[in-house]
This record gives sequence, C-alpha cells and structure tokens, in this order.
Amino acid sequence: FGDASTAPRDRKAGAFTWVRVHYDSYGGQNEAWYIYEGRKWDRWETDFPEAEENFLIRLRELTTIKADPNPIALRLDDPAIMDYPFIYMSDVGWQDLSDAEAAALREYLLRGGFLWADDFWGTPELQNFEFNMKRVFPESAWVPIPKDHPILSIVFPLAECPQVPARVFY
Repeated sequence: FGDASTAPRDRKAGAFTWVRVHYDSYGGQNEAWYIYEGRKWDRWETDFPEAEENFLIRLRELTTIKADPNPIALRLDDPAIMDYPFIYMSDVGWQDLSDAEAAALREYLLRGGFLWADDFWGTPELQNFEFNMKRVFPESAWVPIPKDHPILSIVFPLAECPQVPARVFY
C-alpha cells in the first residue's frame, strides 16, 4: 500500500478527488484476496486505480466538474479522509472493519461525507456489509430504496437498479 498512486498528495484546489477506501478483509483466497491477471489482489483494491481513472475521464468529458485525474486510497481511520466529501468502497463482501474504522466512518458520515459502496457477490456478502454498517449506525435500520424514489430519476429515469455482471459472466 505504500505506492505513490495510493498515497495522499497535494490536492488540486477546488477539484473533486476520488478516494478509494483501503480496508482489511477476513477469510482466505477468494474471500480476503484473489489471484487475477497474474497477481494477488486484496479485496479493497479490486480494479484500482483503473476503474477510478476511467470514471474520472468520463466525468471530465461529460460534465463541467473539475476533477483530479489521480485517484487516491486512504484508510477510514486516517484523519485526512475528513478532507474529502466522497469516498468509495469496492468488493466489501468480506470486509472486516476495526472498532476505530467503524467509529471513523460514523464520524465521517455524520459530518456530511458521502459513501458509495458496491460489488457484492451474493446475499452473504451483502449481509456482511449490512453487519458492518450496523456497527457504524447501531440505531439505524437498512431501508430499501423504493422504485419511485427521486434518486432513480436525477439524470436518467431508471425503472429499477440494474444488476451489472462482471465481464467474465457476460
């Protein structure tokens, strides 16, 4: 994780910075980590940084948002994470949050930060994420978004949230 591409650096003033959350996972091969394209990947780094770089190219092409083209990765308990209004977690099905990380995520979200989490492979992985979020907000309940919720029609009208399979499955 000490690679320069994942370390915080001076931000471009006023630019959106994509922050990938670096987290620990439990389990062994195909749970905490997997082999793909000839190397070992920890779950937190699935498709990092290529997915972010592609997204940021499209964001700059299709919007007027000033976006830093260089994504970074931070741990939840790194105080620098509070400097970024948006964080992203991928492939969190076997995620293992420490008490400090759960507390830091709670503080981040209560301060107005936004979390995007995706890439669940089946119900057990979603349940593990729900378990972690219950540790973050023990007083809250998981609530599905109804099909008529305004968030599903902000840019394009969506009749439902589509499932997008990994490229090896289509």
